[in-house]
Amino acid sequence: MSPSRGQILRKPTVAQCGKRLLPKACGERVRPHIFFARYLTLHLQVPVGIIVSAWGGTPAEVWTPAEVITEDEVLSKNKLKEYPWWPTTPGVAYNQMIYPLAPYRIAGCIWYKGESNHRNATSYARLLSQMIHAWRSDFGWDFPFYYVQIAPPCLWG
Repeated sequence: MSPSRGQILRKPTVAQCGKRLLPKACGERVRPHIFFARYLTLHLQVPVGIIVSAWGGTPAEVWTPAEVITEDEVLSKNKLKEYPWWPTTPGVAYNQMIYPLAPYRIAGCIWYKGESNHRNATSYARLLSQMIHAWRSDFGWDFPFYYVQIAPPCLWG
């Protein structure tokens, strides 16, 4: 059973750090975000803060409200490969890692995902479009949404 929009299955935790965040001190997964924030800071001449809400390897369906998937005739037919180390239930990461941020006025989003959706590549554009629409609706405005898409050669070998 898919969780309903905004249903938090466990209470999220927030870690605060007073140190300056440098790319070499961060994990590989957040480096693109940090470099982008640095680029914006330098070019806009304003401080830029980032919120990294990520789980590497997860499919886009888990970052999309469950009803977006279940109510769409194409997306609801996509079958996700089950993995023991990350979620595959639509809406789970969205409810726990995106929806709680909706009260905050974000300036934009960087989507650094996509590799886990290679099995459903033909419907990925549809999924992403609907996911972005849902996020913008929940955040209450049409914020910029940027993509960083890579497809490792090992998937196609």
